[in-house]
This record gives sequence, C-alpha cells and structure tokens, in this order.
Amino acid sequence: MKKLKCVFVMLTYLLVVNCGLEREPTIKIEGLNRKSNLFIEKKINQLKKLANESIIVQATEASNEKNFDLTNEEINFWANNWIENNSENNPLIKELLSNNCSNYLKNYQKTHPEILQIFVMDSQSLIVSASNITSGYLHAEEDQFTEIFRKYTFWHGGVEFHESSKTFGIQISASIKDIGAICATINLKYITKQ
Repeated sequence: MKKLKCVFVMLTYLLVVNCGLEREPTIKIEGLNRKSNLFIEKKINQLKKLANESIIVQATEASNEKNFDLTNEEINFWANNWIENNSENNPLIKELLSNNCSNYLKNYQKTHPEILQIFVMDSQSLIVSASNITSGYLHAEEDQFTEIFRKYTFWHGGVEFHESSKTFGIQISASIKDIGAICATINLKYITKQ
C-alpha cells in the first residue's frame, strides 16, 4: 500500500511539473512571469507569518504606546531630522537600528538573501525597527502603509528602484494585527531567477 501511495505521489508531481498544471498565483505583478509572481506570493506569506512573531508584535505595541501622544510637529521634526541626518550618527536611527526587534530582523535577513531591507512601522507609520537605515522615519503617505490600514492584510508594489538599497526590487508589506505593518524589499535579481 505504501508503494502504491508513493507511486501516486510521484505521478501527480510529474503531471503537475511537466504538464503545466501548477497553480496560478493569486497576485499578478505587471512584467513578471507566473513563477516570479508565485515567488512574490510565497514571500508575502512568509512576511505575514513574520508579522505575528511575538518580538515584532511586542516592539510595535511598545512603539504605539511610546508615540501615542506625539504631536504632528514632533513627528515632523523627527521625520525631517531623519532625512537630514540619515546615518547611524543620528541618535534616533542608532536607537532604532540597535533594538532587539531590529537585531531579529537583521538575523532574519541574513537567512533570506533575497531581502534587501525589512522594517516595522507602528500605527502612525513611524519606524519601530529595521534591518538597515530606511530612507525615512515617517511612511504615512506611502502605499506600503496606507494600503495595509485600508485592508488589514497585505500589499505589494511594482518593480521600482529603491534608494535605501540602491537596487531594483519589489516592496511587499503585511499587517501586524491592527497595530502596525511590516515591509520588505525583495531584490529583483532573485525574483527574475524564478
């Protein structure tokens, strides 16, 4: 019986792979083939799972609590300061890049070389943690944040040049419950290898 089951599984696999019976992706990004879209879909599912990790949820909750009373003027001050002094010499950047959640994201990125950058945002779209320096502190006007809070699910962009990583990639993001979002940039080089 085990041999028969094994033969059935092998035949099914051969049919799927050789006859083009593989499933179609649920997302379709313009300019990408089916396998590349399936790859992005897989990365989105991994990001959704990562968004539920306790270290990420706890860091986002803590950031929401800490930043709850920030005024627009204070947020704009820190956002402008981030842009004007976009280096690890900036105390805010240094603090956010060295927290436990950032260290977790850096380790995650090491095991996923297709990820150019990964960062977490709180409910105000402020950076909570990141694998490396982001181009900004505030992401309130960007799709990777606004679309998440409209749908509470996931989002993907198209192929774009990303300043932070200085390469082409696709940004994807997922909701962290209803308290924030996590965003990753996937290197186009890995996407097109599919």
